[in-house]
Amino acid sequence: MMQYGVESPSGFAASHWIDTLLDKKVLSRGFVAAALAADLETPIFSAGRARLLAFVPGSFTVTPAEPHPDQLTRQVIAGLEAANPPAGSPEAEFLVALKSADPVAAVRARILDYKNRIADRFNNPSTRSAEVQRLFQLLIARRQAMVNHPIFGNLVESKALLPLR
Repeated sequence: MMQYGVESPSGFAASHWIDTLLDKKVLSRGFVAAALAADLETPIFSAGRARLLAFVPGSFTVTPAEPHPDQLTRQVIAGLEAANPPAGSPEAEFLVALKSADPVAAVRARILDYKNRIADRFNNPSTRSAEVQRLFQLLIARRQAMVNHPIFGNLVESKALLPLR
């Protein structure tokens, strides 16, 4: 059993921390998949996903490789159930994924559904143009969020990218 205090890494350090915590069996694949799938259609700068940190205890005891649902997952489920999040919110999505028997499979199914919805819009001549426009506007909005971000905004963009202005 190990004790872990939860910190809030940001940026590229977050990916490294997640990989390390998965490798050390501190976090389960199911827990990480459920967290990443909350607000699935907003892959970066998701305020809804950021709110999930409020449900993670400040510290917790880990039994490495404990089967799902592990102690952390049970604690987070209890906190989310007590909060009674509104249906469709990232918190509710997180809760549903955590409570599933196989969160990784549940998340894969959600990703496939999202991919198929986009593909259906592209393959339908009556919705293709609107979908291209929607995705283009989304691309521009996310690039603008990167440019305006206090850390990521300092990265040098390639001249090959579409101009924002």
